[in-house]
Amino acid sequence: MTINNIGRDYLCSGKLKDALKYLEKAENIAKNSRIEQGLIERVLVHVYTNFAVLNIQLNQLPKALSYALKADSLNQTIDFKKVRAVNLNTIGSLYFFTQDNKNALKYWSTSKKLFYQFNNT
Repeated sequence: MTINNIGRDYLCSGKLKDALKYLEKAENIAKNSRIEQGLIERVLVHVYTNFAVLNIQLNQLPKALSYALKADSLNQTIDFKKVRAVNLNTIGSLYFFTQDNKNALKYWSTSKKLFYQFNNT
């Protein structure tokens, strides 16, 4: 997780090549790790979300959407509601920016429902 955080920090500071390098390392370590199932998926959800943000900054929206959907797919297996709600909102925005308003509304609506559930539990 630390390597993912370093990648995220580079991402936030605009050092995208360094961010990419650390995110790729984090993904490889998680995929080849012997830590327990569930934890691997949580790490990968964060890594893929950061890959999505990186690709948004690079204006590669289809690639960003692919990573965001990958993160969501994993997130559904571990039921990480708060992170999933944020990710679904991002997916909705990516659909909006690619002019797919029907999917944008679908993902934003689901995100809103999850945020509501999270805040009322």
